[in-house]
Amino acid sequence: AEYMGIQFIRGRQEMGKETGKTAPIRLWVRAKFVGFRRAKRAQKENQALLNLEGVNDAQAATYYFGKRVAYVYKAKTIKKNSKFRAIWGRILKSHGSNGLVRASFKRNLPAQSMGATLRVMLFPQHNQISPLLIELIDICLLYTSP
Repeated sequence: AEYMGIQFIRGRQEMGKETGKTAPIRLWVRAKFVGFRRAKRAQKENQALLNLEGVNDAQAATYYFGKRVAYVYKAKTIKKNSKFRAIWGRILKSHGSNGLVRASFKRNLPAQSMGATLRVMLFPQHNQISPLLIELIDICLLYTSP
């Protein structure tokens, strides 16, 4: 089965057709950091504008309100046994009618991260069922039925 251009094989995401290897399904959605919220002259660095993958209108963006966002980056020095660090935030509301959302982070995102990919976690759920989750349940039931 296919959903939003992703091929699912027995509840896993296909990595390479020639190798036949599979990877676990992501529990996050890609988002691009397109800039800060701004007016004609003033810029508000405490709110970031994100373009979510597969979201093209404000109605579709409402599902992601309250979801957590992580900007994962690599630093030079090792802290807590890792070079990878994360800045966590939360999606606040939509921005305009084309599917952009506003997000607020614990520390403001650096300007060098514009255009970078962020991870929008598909939890907390807030008693909503994602269309992707419904599709995955259908696929699992299809493969588990005798």
